Amino acid sequence: MMAPSVIRAFTVPSHVESVKDTRVEVGHRSRARVALDRSPKANVTLSQYMRLPVEQYVLIKLPLDSELTKLDAGSGVDVPEMESDNNTGLFKLLVPPITFTNLTLQPVVFAAVECRKNEVVIHSHTCVLQGSEFIERTRLNERFDFKVETSLTWEDNVDSDSFIYANTRIEVDVDVPRPFNRIPKLILQRIGNAAVKISLKVIQGTFVENLASDYSKWSQDEPYRLYRASLSQRA
Repeated sequence: MMAPSVIRAFTVPSHVESVKDTRVEVGHRSRARVALDRSPKANVTLSQYMRLPVEQYVLIKLPLDSELTKLDAGSGVDVPEMESDNNTGLFKLLVPPITFTNLTLQPVVFAAVECRKNEVVIHSHTCVLQGSEFIERTRLNERFDFKVETSLTWEDNVDSDSFIYANTRIEVDVDVPRPFNRIPKLILQRIGNAAVKISLKVIQGTFVENLASDYSKWSQDEPYRLYRASLSQRA
């Protein structure tokens, strides 16, 4: 069995002066765009594909051993309120492990996904860290605030290429526990921003590319379209 993929951030020296302010804010904005060939048939447009039931996102392959799971509505997970109950879903995203110096953490994000008229919105303020005894010892899951929102939009062209766009904003505010609170705040922010940037770039970029590949298959493969339609009927 292969070891799980790990995203590594920068390492820092341990002989640094302590600081009083232990709260650190990190974040990143990311954009991705992928071009697609125009639809071969009028009834298999990109707009129709993007408006398929959101629970079918679990069929899209994710990078680095990431895993997306559909949750039941009564799961009890705290997620942002959605504008409508129509074509919405709750998901659990297992993010690849992230290493800060000698500490490895694996984030688990619980998100709400909502399909609107011309946009698919993914948003969350619930993230649970796992993978180390350090998390429980320092009550790390109680020491940070987390917020992420991704907007998927598209450009559906008849006579030229179509496009899928992804725009993501992620913000994390952490009350840094010992011994990491001895590291200067600026260095911690750089480490955190680097880790967030790397993770987001890999996951978002690959997801959009795989979404485009899945659309190409859906638009050209009628048995696959029928299979996807049968999933909608079961829901």
